[in-house]
Amino acid sequence: MASILLFNTSFKNKGDALMNEAIVRELGDGHDWAAPASLHFTSRREARGYRVCLVSDLPGATWKQRTFNRVVSVSAALAHIAGPELRRRIGVCIVEDIDVAMDVSGYCYGDVWGQEKIEWGVRTYKRLHRAGACVILMPKTWGPFEKISKASVREMLRFVDLAFARDENSKSTLDEIVPAERSNVRFAPDYTHKVASSGGVESGPGDVAYVIPSYRVIDSGALDKAMYYRVLSDARRILEKRGLVPKLLIHESSNDLQFVDDVGELGFSVNDVVVFDDPVELKNAISTAAAVVTSRLHGLYNALNSAVPVAVVAWVFKYREALRQYGCEECLVDLTNPIGSLHSVLEMITDNSHAELLKSKMRAGKAYSDLATAAMWTEIRDLILPFDGPG
Repeated sequence: MASILLFNTSFKNKGDALMNEAIVRELGDGHDWAAPASLHFTSRREARGYRVCLVSDLPGATWKQRTFNRVVSVSAALAHIAGPELRRRIGVCIVEDIDVAMDVSGYCYGDVWGQEKIEWGVRTYKRLHRAGACVILMPKTWGPFEKISKASVREMLRFVDLAFARDENSKSTLDEIVPAERSNVRFAPDYTHKVASSGGVESGPGDVAYVIPSYRVIDSGALDKAMYYRVLSDARRILEKRGLVPKLLIHESSNDLQFVDDVGELGFSVNDVVVFDDPVELKNAISTAAAVVTSRLHGLYNALNSAVPVAVVAWVFKYREALRQYGCEECLVDLTNPIGSLHSVLEMITDNSHAELLKSKMRAGKAYSDLATAAMWTEIRDLILPFDGPG
């Protein structure tokens, strides 16, 4: 039984939570699953069932993070003295107990995140690697690295057994950095498309359209608050005019809650707000929608893999790459003319004939994802197999 650590992830972001769920479902319950102490601290209920891994994984950018890391380090030292049997009984583990460490984050390395994040990766992966863990970086968007030392990216990947790029642009970016003869980089798309609820979900009538906001559109400077709120408000109004029932779907239960506070400014009522605790139920709700307007990547992936017409208000290039994989680039709203472009895209995706064309391309894209992710899981299982002795 392998001891597997899922880290660099979140339960509050439903995209991350869905990726966590996909990994556990795919690899099965026959493993000893762990999550960092920091994740247990912020998401105690959601992290229940995972062992508490006493690893100092926070960046250390603030005194609170540094203090937390020190507390975890001291706790790990005490747990080391206690021995493996007692650690197992009380539900904790240390880095030396981990067989496989899986970095789940879908986008954490590139100019937008800065050099500090790369240095965090070097420290974290080196620590896990030297403790004997097999380090796997699950499919991510990578780059660009115009403001970041490419040598440091190369150094970081030295301590990784497998790194997956989830789009061809990201794969090309890493191929330029890591020599082909010793490359541990593979292509694999998003892997959440097969996750489904056994019980289904009640999501309202088939004419529901979800509008999924993200604070990152404002935070990144892609659009200012006034313009983004106007885009969201116009999306609601246009969808309603096209005969649909627009709902405001919250995809991240921390920073995105600001949109619930400002629901009136967006033209929605409190009764229009939809929040799911379970990421799988959220995914299923999207799959039953008539249309989606999203600024969250897994809101986009969930729509694409369910053949739901979608309009995308993006803050970074990863959305464009996702649409390109499915041949649906026309669904991207042009932020140089956000209002005019939004109107055009929504008119297109709610037109029956064009919607059917989009659905056809989405189904073909999902079929390709099925094949590509199957190959990824095979390679991952081959890496885990040596650790799967008697538990």
